[in-house]
Amino acid sequence: MAGKSRKVLIVNNGTQYMKELRGKVSEHAGKAADVETVNIKDVKSKDVSGYDAVVLSGSSKRRYDDPNLGYVLDNAEGAVIGICHGHQAMVNHYGGSVEDMGTYQRGYKTIKTRSGGEAQVFKNHRYAATRAGSLEVLAESDVKDSQGKNRKIIEAVKHPNKPHYGIQGHPEKGGHAEQMLYNILNRVYRKKEAYQQRTA
Repeated sequence: MAGKSRKVLIVNNGTQYMKELRGKVSEHAGKAADVETVNIKDVKSKDVSGYDAVVLSGSSKRRYDDPNLGYVLDNAEGAVIGICHGHQAMVNHYGGSVEDMGTYQRGYKTIKTRSGGEAQVFKNHRYAATRAGSLEVLAESDVKDSQGKNRKIIEAVKHPNKPHYGIQGHPEKGGHAEQMLYNILNRVYRKKEAYQQRTA
């Protein structure tokens, strides 16, 4: 594959796992990739329509309703992959609900896919998506909130018409969430490369 034919932008929302995330994305994309990063405060300076994929990182401090995240979701023409905070921002953008659970979920947890399977993902969050809005739910989990109530958390989503995907877990920490990220990127790259072959 000649040149930098795979373009990926990672939007840094203030994640503590940025080094690991960039490493996973770069390693998977291969030598033919151009992987850039931009701080969320500066993302509007980027033409996000020119990337094969835009990855919205997690965050330990930013608001999930930051209008800069809406800019990415409205203008990206390639895939958008939201991780943790990025997943919550995507759910919020498409009319869902994000709530404070009152307690942190940390470490590897089991989630259940809508197809009936189970997956182990690394989680580190207090806020969680509880309604998906116009997004399709791919995976969920059951947790107890700070009041001891059983709650259902939305763990993975996809848009019905756009290549927009959200993952609550952290793929940069391994586990099944890493494979979820790779599966999405593989789909993006295959689609682009098939198009390039047809138009060559």
